[in-house]
Order: sequence, then structure tokens, then C-alpha cells
Amino acid sequence: MPSIFLDNNALTRLWSKIKARYDSNISTAQSDIATLKTKVATLESSMASALTRIGTVETSLSGHLGASNPHNITKTTVGLGSVPNEDWKTANLTVTADTATSSVTDTAARTNSLISHFNWLRQKMNYVLGTSGLPSKAATTTLTSHTGNTTVHITSAERTKWNAAASLTVTTHSVATSAWTGSAAPFSANVTVSGMTSTARIQVGILGSSATTDAEFEAAAAANIRLYSQTTNSITLRAIGEKPTSTLDIAVFNYG
Repeated sequence: MPSIFLDNNALTRLWSKIKARYDSNISTAQSDIATLKTKVATLESSMASALTRIGTVETSLSGHLGASNPHNITKTTVGLGSVPNEDWKTANLTVTADTATSSVTDTAARTNSLISHFNWLRQKMNYVLGTSGLPSKAATTTLTSHTGNTTVHITSAERTKWNAAASLTVTTHSVATSAWTGSAAPFSANVTVSGMTSTARIQVGILGSSATTDAEFEAAAAANIRLYSQTTNSITLRAIGEKPTSTLDIAVFNYG
């Protein structure tokens, strides 16, 4: 390793540089320390202020919670400005039930009046709900059973069917022997029936009277007459047995 020789001047210059750098660093450190102390002092002041405010809030909150009316609410605030300030124990009270009016001036009289008013209300409720007040479980069961009874009540379908049903119309007609056509069975006869339609539900029956002879009944039976067809204002009969040899009286039952 080579040797380094410094004279006094070189050593002096070197010492001066080292001292200058040391002094500069010391000055910078002292400045930084002073700035830090200032910031710490500011932080301590802020913390003290915050603690003071917290204490103020705690005091205000305790006072607020302990106050009887911290928000100064009045009857006007809640829309009761027109309600008089009266002690219910001593104030006069007028209670009206139907046409009866009683003036209450003390606690006992007021209580009796309130009981009377309650009884009046209960009577009105009984009038609406029945003499026993609210319906009993048995009454409710009976009502449910009654409303669900499809035997004693007609259904909607039944009501529609009955309303649509037409009334029965019965007409009588005479069918002369000349009305029957055909040389062999079946024989046909057209009969005019006013109000007849192609879709009407009808029945046809042979009429008789005390003057009708057994032979005439036998002839009608031998003819074996039945309804064949129907159209507007007319029906067609057919005799699938023998051709009738006498006038026949028939009844037409039109069910609509």
C-alpha cells in the first residue's frame, strides 16, 4: 500500500472542510429539531382543544338527556294548540251518550261517567255484532256451514240455467185423416204450430175425452204416431203403423 504524506497546509484545509460540513449538518439537524418541536407543540395544542370539545359535548349530552323537555316541545308544536290544559282529576268533563249528558266534577263522578260511556259504546257494538257482542266460535262455525251448504243455496250455474229457462207452452191441434200422406207406412202429416222453432224442446201427446171410443184409442195406438221433425211454425208427425182413419186431437208441449 503506498504511503500518503500530507503537509500542515493540507491538513489544515482538510480539517476546515470537515468542520464546515459538520457545522452545516449540525445546523440542519438543529433546524429540523426546532421544526419538529413546533409541530409537536401544535399537535399537543390540537389534542388539548379536541379534549376540551369532547368534554363540552359530554356535558351538553348529559344535560340534554337529563332535561325534562330538551327540545322545548309544546302542544302547538304537535298540533294540539287548541286543546285546553286541564287536570283530568279535577277538571269538569261533559260526556255525551245518545241524548244523555252528564257533568263530571270529581274523580268518582268522572269515573262513573266514563263507565257509562263505555257501556253505551258496548251497546252499540252489540247492536252491530249481535246481543252477545263478538260472535262465538259455535256461531261462526254454524255460519260457515250455512254459507257452504250447496243444498239450501243454488249455485251460480243453477241460477243461470233457471233464468234462461222458458215457461212451458201447451197448444192443442186436430189432425184430420186427409192430412196424412203416403200409400204405405210410414205415413206423414204436417201440423201448423205457431211459435215453433227448429231447436225447441217439445213433446207430442194424443188427447182423448170421455166421448172417445175404445176403437178410436185402438186406432191411435195402431198408428204408432211419433214426432218426426220440426221447423218454424210447423211440426211433422209420422205414423209408422196403420194410417189413421179418424181425426186425432194432439197436444204439443213446448219447453222452449
